[in-house]
Amino acid sequence: TNGRFLMLPHDLLLSPAWDALSAQESRILIQIATLFDGKNNGQLGASQRNLADKCNVSKNTITPSLRRLVEMGFLEVGFVGGFSLKSPHASEYRLTWQRCDKTGQLPSRAWKRLGRVATATNEAGVDDAA
Repeated sequence: TNGRFLMLPHDLLLSPAWDALSAQESRILIQIATLFDGKNNGQLGASQRNLADKCNVSKNTITPSLRRLVEMGFLEVGFVGGFSLKSPHASEYRLTWQRCDKTGQLPSRAWKRLGRVATATNEAGVDDAA
């Protein structure tokens, strides 16, 4: 190896949003995060085929999992790829717990929203066990 490592913040790993992810979704997120080299956040190119191969899941699993990772606030889409372009390009993503190297945008930490929603729901007297 080249000595690189993946750092995931404790507040991310201990969040309600992380707990709500399936094993496949967390594995896909980790695989995308391994593409981050410290200076390419916002340009993490991940093709469905490559993700399916690396994560040992079907290609049909990738699209809904990526959509959910975006909805849950772990990823943001920087560029939508596809085969309709003159040359096919993979979609590019940004990790929301890191500064975007493409735009300079500070980390949005959008995944924390789920925790606030869950807390507000519990304070409103909604029973989670139902």
